Parts: sequence; structure tokens; C-alpha cells
Amino acid sequence: MATFRKRNGKWQVQVRRDGSSTLSRTFNNKADAQRWARHMEAEADRHGLPDGLEKLRHTSVHELIERYDSEVVSRKRCAPIESEMLRRLRRQRFARLNLAQLTPTPFATYRDQRLNVVKPSTVCRELGLLQHMFEIARKEWGLPLPANPLASVRKPTINNRRERRITASEWEAIEGALKTARCREIGPLVRLALQTGMRRSEVLNFQWRDFDPAKRILSVPVTKNGNPRTIPLTQDAVDILASMQGRGGSGPFTLTPDAVRQAW
Repeated sequence: MATFRKRNGKWQVQVRRDGSSTLSRTFNNKADAQRWARHMEAEADRHGLPDGLEKLRHTSVHELIERYDSEVVSRKRCAPIESEMLRRLRRQRFARLNLAQLTPTPFATYRDQRLNVVKPSTVCRELGLLQHMFEIARKEWGLPLPANPLASVRKPTINNRRERRITASEWEAIEGALKTARCREIGPLVRLALQTGMRRSEVLNFQWRDFDPAKRILSVPVTKNGNPRTIPLTQDAVDILASMQGRGGSGPFTLTPDAVRQAW
């Protein structure tokens, strides 16, 4: 916003923007003052006022991603997954840009190229992570970005509808492989997952205290969305868990997620 004041026969003009110090200048006539103010306001809309512009020029997207990973993502329950995603994003061409050079274009280009490799849901998650990072930078870290460069980037349409069910022959083949597996826990784990529809993290994290064989229910304290839930159990699921009791430990499974991947 520009303000004008006539003093001692000359015109003083001030241009203000949130997050930047005020710029001022004196002119002999009002027309020159208005012309300068319009120019500075246009620059502020594009890049912020000069002191803010210098701050943006000296901060790269790569540096911003590193700070976001360290200060924000590291506190999330899904930190390992999102940190790995951010490591990949730091290697992209747009990460070499400084914040004063940002436009939606490099992110739209990345979206189109990435869609040739992964599903739309993965691209949406990556773009959403970057968009949140820029919002944190604008609102909490005092970086005078005029706009979030991801706000106007179109997100790909996600269609995750699935009606796929395992066939009898497929399960027979899996059962045969489970019988020859060296990891003794992988068989009960896979059979329990099939009976309950539980995610891998849910199967690995529940404890014996969460299992009620009399009521045939399993309480899952930690789920993907952070809310606990109760799962009704089939008799087969109860039998699987009953066969594992007495092995010791706080829960039936001692495997890590990586060990499950390797065994599978």
C-alpha cells in the first residue's frame, strides 16, 4: 500500500508490505511519486519488497526442504516415509532454484513427468507435502513469499477404486510358499492379515492385551489415521492368535516392517 504526503513543496511516498520494512522516497512532483509507487507495488506483488527479495534470493528450495524435514516432518508418526519422499524431492531440478525464482511452472513440469512413473496418488502426496512446506515458510518462518507456488498447480485425479479379491488358486500358491518360509512368523502374519484386513503396521503393533478371545475382538490402538478401532475376529483369526500365545513377549509378532518385506 502506498501513501503520499506533501511536505516543504515536495512529495514523499511510502510503500508498505507485510513482512518487509517500509520503503520511502521523495519527489519534486506527485506524478513521479505515483509512478515510482506503482512500480514498487508491482515488484512487491511479484517478489516482495527489496529487503524481502534478498531474503528469498539467499534461500534455495533445497534448503527449505531440509528445514521442513528437520523441524516439521521429523515430529510426525509417518516421518520415515515422508523423509524419504523429501530426500527424493531434494534431487529434483526445482530444488536448485532460489525462492525469488519460484513460479508454478517447474512444479507442473515435475507433475507431468512424474505421472509417467508413478500413480496419481503418489504425485498428489508429493505435491501436497511441498505445498504444506511453502505454507509453513510463509506463515511461520517469516519468508516473504508473495504466494504459494503450489496453490495454482493442478493436482492429478485419483481413482483408487478396487474390487480385486484373491482367488482360491492364488491363495493356494501363497500357502505353499508360506510352508517353506524360513521366517516362522510370516505364515501366521499373512493368514491373520487375510482374515482381518489389517494393515501391516496394525498387525505388527498390537499387543496381547488388545486381544479378547472371549468376545472375539481385537483393539487396534494405532492406525493409519491415528484413531483407534476395534476389529471383530473370525474363528480362524482367533485360532491363529491362540496358536501363538505362550511364546512370550508383549505381542505375537517380533518382526520389523523391513523384515516382513524381506520375508514376503
